[in-house]
Amino acid sequence: MAKAKEKHQCCEEVRMDTTWPRYRQCSRAGSIERDGKWYCKAHDPVAIREKSEAKAAAWHAERDAERKQAENVIRLELATKAILATCQQLLDWQEANLVESDSLSNLLRDLRMSVYEFEQASK
Repeated sequence: MAKAKEKHQCCEEVRMDTTWPRYRQCSRAGSIERDGKWYCKAHDPVAIREKSEAKAAAWHAERDAERKQAENVIRLELATKAILATCQQLLDWQEANLVESDSLSNLLRDLRMSVYEFEQASK
């Protein structure tokens, strides 16, 4: 005759749904043995730790992505300011040297308008 499989109860204490904190032993069957104690799948300490570590890793990855995005925004702002300053220097140089040609004048006029629009949008 085959030996009946021995059933174990989960050893974890769970909080009862009452006004005052009261605890009872988990009513689920223990299916995982750790250090001589039986745990159900919900209270297995190894599974709980792995789930917690996975959540922490996801949280850190999300924060790292947000930090990198913020750093990229700062870098873009700095680069934009540098481009704007260079454009303004070019415009100042053109006015000081009075270099005139139709294509250069048109280009500088467009550049001047772009610089002005950017400055207005940045305020």
